[in-house]
Amino acid sequence: MLAGAFALGLAAPAANATPYTAGSFSITTATDTTTNVTTTTSFHISSLVPQSFGATGDFTDAGVVFPATLNSATQLDFGASPPTGFDFSFPDFGTFTASSAVLAHVNSGFNASVEWNVIGSFTVGTFWDNAGAILTANETWTCNQTGGAGNSISCSGTFSSPESTVNTPEPLTLSLLGAGLLGAGALRRRKLRKG
Repeated sequence: MLAGAFALGLAAPAANATPYTAGSFSITTATDTTTNVTTTTSFHISSLVPQSFGATGDFTDAGVVFPATLNSATQLDFGASPPTGFDFSFPDFGTFTASSAVLAHVNSGFNASVEWNVIGSFTVGTFWDNAGAILTANETWTCNQTGGAGNSISCSGTFSSPESTVNTPEPLTLSLLGAGLLGAGALRRRKLRKG
C-alpha cells in the first residue's frame, strides 16, 4: 500500500542467500509540535526517514536498499490504540505493524524528554531467504524539548527486530526504593532524638 508511493528510483534487490535474523536502524523526523513533551502523546511530523548509517545486523548488508521515507504519515500518535504513524511496508525490505505503545521514561524540567516503546511485529521482506517470517519488533522513540512547553520538539527513533529491551522501572522496585528511603529517614530521626 505505502510501498508504491516511495518506490520511485529504487531498484529491486536480488534475493539474498541468507535469512534475516536481527538488525536495527535509526529513524529521524522533524516536528512542529510545541506543546509540553511530557504530556503530549501525538506529534505532527514531516516524514519518517530511515538512516542506513549506523544500521546494525542484517540491515548492514550491502544489497539492502533503504527507502527514501518509511510512510506518508503526518502524525505520530503514541496514545492511539494501536499507535499510528509507525507502520511501514516494502516488499523487499519488510513490513512493521505497530500494536501497542508504552511510555518508558519521562524527564521533566527545562530540557524535558520522553521515551516511548512502540511494540509490534516485523514480517521479513523478499531480500532475505526467510521472507514472510514474522518476528517481534519495536521502535524506541525519544522526543526532546529544550526550554519547556512552547519550544520545538525533536524526535528520533530506532527500529529493532527482534524487539530490543527497554528498561522500564517496575512499580514494585519503585515501592521498595521509597520504603527504604522512608525507613532510613525514620532511623535518622530516631538517632537524632536520642543524641
